[in-house]
Amino acid sequence: MPVRSALAVLTRPAGRNEALASALQEQSVATLSLPALTVSLRPQAMQPWVAPDAYDLVIFVSGFAVKCYLQAWQQAEAERQWPPQTRAATVGAASALPLFEAGWIPKAQILHPEPDVPQDSESLWQVLQEHAGISPRVLIVGAQEGRNWLRQRLEAEGSQVDRYAVYERVSAHWTAPQLAPLAEALERGHAISALLTSSQGVDAFASNLQTHGLTKLYARAGFVAIHERVASRLQWQAQRAGCGELNVELCMPDDAAILAAVLQSLKH
Repeated sequence: MPVRSALAVLTRPAGRNEALASALQEQSVATLSLPALTVSLRPQAMQPWVAPDAYDLVIFVSGFAVKCYLQAWQQAEAERQWPPQTRAATVGAASALPLFEAGWIPKAQILHPEPDVPQDSESLWQVLQEHAGISPRVLIVGAQEGRNWLRQRLEAEGSQVDRYAVYERVSAHWTAPQLAPLAEALERGHAISALLTSSQGVDAFASNLQTHGLTKLYARAGFVAIHERVASRLQWQAQRAGCGELNVELCMPDDAAILAAVLQSLKH
């Protein structure tokens, strides 16, 4: 049954909320797109471009990391031939799609967790243990920070791990007009659900609530998180703001799972 007089706040980066917003609107749920982070290609990634040839394993931390790497590869005007001795890996099944679509890497050399398990570093670690063994030289492609757990595990096994920062994430600063629909929904007592997909995004979300005097949202809204780490960070931020236990729905990161979780969180 459609949930009425409801608002879903979508905080994923720009360009990733449209399909989900449309599906929610079909369920009579209004949506507010408030990207918590601005994510963009780092110009420094081209100077110099890091080729895969020197590595046994290249790990991409997200689909966006894949796209940035392939873009850097194109601009480097290097030969588009993936070395046969190098495996490619992603932390989720969806993140591997740009690799398959590009067609530059043989499918047999691409590793990722199956869609029905958590899409995270821990699941990828299990895949690597089963299929890749110990990789002496590893390149992690992503932002300037993050995925430290995976790096630490690899180094503990004796791998030499390098990081290639191809994109940067900057916390967004929302304006009062941007937040007006949320403030109105709070004032009118509408059901509200907020989607959070990264710990850094949670911090940006919390900072904006604090700046605009909207921390009462913690006690009033339901929340959806795509990983326990994200939910834990959200709970920590709520406690810092003087709020108690939150209502958080955990789900897989695909739109279908998120849609179901948002609708469920609006019922509480």
